[in-house]
Amino acid sequence: MTTAASRLRNCAEVALVMGALEFGIWIMGPLVVRDHSFIPHYWLLVLLCGVYILWLSPLVINRDPAAIRGWGWRGEPNLGPGRWKLAWRSYAGVTATIGVALIAAGWWRDPAILDRIVPGTFAVRLSGYLVWGTVQALIFFGFIHTRLRQAIPMPAGKGGPYAHQAAVGVATAMVFSAAHLPNWPLMGFTLAAGLIWSCLFYWRPNVWLLGLCHALLGTLLHQFIRIPMRIGYFYHEPHGYIMRTVVPGLADFIGHRF
Repeated sequence: MTTAASRLRNCAEVALVMGALEFGIWIMGPLVVRDHSFIPHYWLLVLLCGVYILWLSPLVINRDPAAIRGWGWRGEPNLGPGRWKLAWRSYAGVTATIGVALIAAGWWRDPAILDRIVPGTFAVRLSGYLVWGTVQALIFFGFIHTRLRQAIPMPAGKGGPYAHQAAVGVATAMVFSAAHLPNWPLMGFTLAAGLIWSCLFYWRPNVWLLGLCHALLGTLLHQFIRIPMRIGYFYHEPHGYIMRTVVPGLADFIGHRF
């Protein structure tokens, strides 16, 4: 396969996955909330996307090494620059810097913000984000970032790797932000965070550390800045949160904390 064809295929894979994701958010989501008989269809879509993102594309079609995609498979270690021993300090530094900024911004807007934080709500939000943040890290960075990294050509010259990093970072951040439509404040934050995370992931690919970073910062953003996290159909219909419908017992667990 030619280089041009390979790049085209990687772009097509990004479009395919994003199309499936948006279909699930905007079309399948409202359908499932209105008619619970479509719950199995929703989980079938999730299963197919999961198989494609975690196995078919990275391991069968593209044969990406763990060092690039940021996660291993069946005991396959990530021995690249993103392994925990080398990467954790970078992720911890980014998380701490942005986290302190979010807390400070929240306190500046409302000096009584700490008194308004409900520990139970904070814990539930964080526990949910530990799962969802990791899922997003797998989708947008382990998969989409990797595919865009292969799709965008490396510029010539000594500065080529840095120009490539910037191009991949901007492209990934734009896709990541667009997935949060129509929540414009959240889109702005995810555009900035996506650019930072993309540049970090480029040199230190680690899905698990990025998922943890996402979970912590997403929780702080929600609790201290008070930006609503709803996206898609759920943004206009707060009671239409699809996960409350398709995960038994979740609605009772999270209550109205979201």
